[in-house]
Amino acid sequence: EQPLDLKLALSAAGVAPQAVPAILASGLLRSELRAGREHLESTHQRISAAVIDLLEPVAKRTLHQKLALALAAEPEPDPERVAHHYRAAGHVSEATPYTITAAERAARMLAFGRSAELYELALEQVGEHERGRLEVALAEAYENLGRVHEAAEYCARAARRAAEPRQRRDLTSRAMLLFMIAGDFERSDPLLASACRELRVPMPSRRP
Repeated sequence: EQPLDLKLALSAAGVAPQAVPAILASGLLRSELRAGREHLESTHQRISAAVIDLLEPVAKRTLHQKLALALAAEPEPDPERVAHHYRAAGHVSEATPYTITAAERAARMLAFGRSAELYELALEQVGEHERGRLEVALAEAYENLGRVHEAAEYCARAARRAAEPRQRRDLTSRAMLLFMIAGDFERSDPLLASACRELRVPMPSRRP
């Protein structure tokens, strides 16, 4: 777990500020300043793991929900942390928008691997009507990672979901090109044939 803002941690735990000196004296937690705000963190990862193991499942979910709500109320919330605590609390529908925001943020920061992981996670949580745009975004992340076959697969899936003919053609063409780049002509040729039929042009022959 990352360090938590002191006020946020006390609020989520329902502990009064007067208890902080005793908590720090126990040696289980330490405080440090980050960006001018005091934060709490465990003095050792094994300590936090042991404390978590002692909690009953209901108590764990309740704490995760309190942390999610408190983090979401921050002026500039970390979407990935908010999503994590909502999922841990069992509130998947509340976690999903934050997971998507975190994936978009990772892509903007050029962290395409993390972006792809988060989009994959979001796809497990959304309904059918939301999958298309996430599949396109995931395809872009995989393409930026050089994983062109996976990018092509998600483009093809998004194309099958596309309601507008133009969008469907564009995504199909992109999937076709990516499958070609990946050397998977068994997947690209049917897409090329379909595009040729739609445009009423002959299928080009590939020279051996």
